[in-house]
Amino acid sequence: MNGKPAIVLVSPKGPDNIGSVARAMKNFGLSDLRIVAPRCKLEDAQKMAVHAFELIENASIFATLLEAVTDLEFVVGTTARDRKDYTQIVSPREVAPRFLMPHTSAVVFGREEHGLFNDELDLCHALISIPTEGEYPVLNLAQAVQVIVYELLLARENHQPEVLHEREKLAPRGSLEGMYAHLLEFMLEVGYTNNDRQDHAMRRFRSIFNRSQLNNHDVAFIRGLLSQGLWASRKARGLGIPGSVPYPRPETEES
Repeated sequence: MNGKPAIVLVSPKGPDNIGSVARAMKNFGLSDLRIVAPRCKLEDAQKMAVHAFELIENASIFATLLEAVTDLEFVVGTTARDRKDYTQIVSPREVAPRFLMPHTSAVVFGREEHGLFNDELDLCHALISIPTEGEYPVLNLAQAVQVIVYELLLARENHQPEVLHEREKLAPRGSLEGMYAHLLEFMLEVGYTNNDRQDHAMRRFRSIFNRSQLNNHDVAFIRGLLSQGLWASRKARGLGIPGSVPYPRPETEES
């Protein structure tokens, strides 16, 4: 995508904010606007958008953030404060070069009053925090978008040619979420965690795997291991799974 990610707004409340975001996107050459569960009429945002009204007209609307990013390979969320269990919190300038890779990507912005919830942050490979000074670090939604898309523009203009090398496609967010569900099932099965501690454990593993930039082959390989572990554990407990076999298949006496 050459530094041009989608901009995802999660449950925005103010039509003026949406219009200002569209205008900022137009200023800096972005066009893929995705909106999750808007709490206002989008037509009311067109006045503030001025010459960027077509971005609002063509915006993709989703019910959940997972639906909005399930096809994307690199997803970055935004936060105005430190978050427990989330270790990859970087500045816009630090993360901007990663958008130069030929991967589908997005920057996700949360609600004006609450930001992103924890289960939404879990869908992000990394988090952006805009450095500020003073006692009030929270920027207006449109201001935050402007700062970040400006940094993305600078990265595109100042990139070194070798940055844009071809790489194997990363696993899309939907595939990763399937792997994480599989991992949680495995951890509960073998007693590595329990219902009370599973959120903390999963966020630590998400942080590890997000830094690894897994591709589809990596995901399939990990899930093969998890499937084998689940099969072995259930077989040992006399449960088994109807129709399941260990992986790889054991050789028969005739082979």
